Amino acid sequence: MKYPIHDITFGKYKEPKIDNPRKYVGGHWENGKIQFDFMISEGLLPHNHLLDIGCGCLRGGKHFISYLGELCYWGVEHNKSLVKYGYDSILSEEERNKKPTFIITDKFELEAVNADFGHAFFHYGIAKSVFTHMTIDTIGLCLRRVRPYFTEGGKFYATIFIGDSKKNSAEDSDTQPFFYSMEEIEKACCGRWAVERKGRLDKSRQEMLKFTAL
Repeated sequence: MKYPIHDITFGKYKEPKIDNPRKYVGGHWENGKIQFDFMISEGLLPHNHLLDIGCGCLRGGKHFISYLGELCYWGVEHNKSLVKYGYDSILSEEERNKKPTFIITDKFELEAVNADFGHAFFHYGIAKSVFTHMTIDTIGLCLRRVRPYFTEGGKFYATIFIGDSKKNSAEDSDTQPFFYSMEEIEKACCGRWAVERKGRLDKSRQEMLKFTAL
């Protein structure tokens, strides 16, 4: 099968061995619908363009793709095998016909496929359980690199653990949680985003933040 995937890593990223994609992304499949309902409550409309960072095997992506118009969904993920599993096993034929597009990158290199969408393209974005596994430098890199592709006033939502960052790992980790203060997150925005707390999205300790593109 030919997949709608742009692999910006060119195969250089070494993926972990994933035997059970659903378990690898944390299970709790019901959280996909929770993400979707939240974004609808925040104003997401069918014609909007959505960037889903850390889309995994489409736990939430399935709901977004079903709702959004053709070519409106873009997923970012660094494990290509997860995307392939989701595309084959989670999406229906009708949803695949919506022409979702996926970018495989671990450095948020959206400019590499700039010809497909251009600047100021996305109205909404979401990164559920992504910043919770990143160093503050990687979070800053993400916010810096994706900002040019959001409309002014565009909304990007990401979950974090609020807490003391002193015990965080020195490197990104798919398994270790990272904690940050709001002051640290605001500093990572570097004047490109305004950020506010939105409360907990589900039963986890993660708190949703709303970033508004300036």
